[in-house]
Amino acid sequence: MEPTPKLVAWHQILEKITAHRSFIEGVAALWIGEPEYPPIVAALKKAYREIYHIVDPGLMTYTTHAEHDAEHSMNEEAIISKYVAADPTLLPKIRRAAREAYSAYIFSFDGYWQAATGRREFWSGLRPYV
Repeated sequence: MEPTPKLVAWHQILEKITAHRSFIEGVAALWIGEPEYPPIVAALKKAYREIYHIVDPGLMTYTTHAEHDAEHSMNEEAIISKYVAADPTLLPKIRRAAREAYSAYIFSFDGYWQAATGRREFWSGLRPYV
């Protein structure tokens, strides 16, 4: 099965940040998603099991992330705080990397939804924004 376009975009954006920019920008790119990820993956895992009937081995990534991302997030935040305290001029680079990574994570959620449903359309969400 081919990866969905949004998952490809997610991986490309994160690879660009983590492999081709500074260490601290890479940390910021990972940090932006990990604090929010445990409750999201718990909901995805539940939906994929109950709605799409995906069996547990196919859900292992969600179990792993739900268990470990909170700790990763604390470590990443400590690293970012240390770097910014030592050099406040890094903050614009960190913000830029975080903004790009946030967009990438939003793409990933569409990609997961498309992969689970087999439909190549954008998820409209549960309710309108506003």
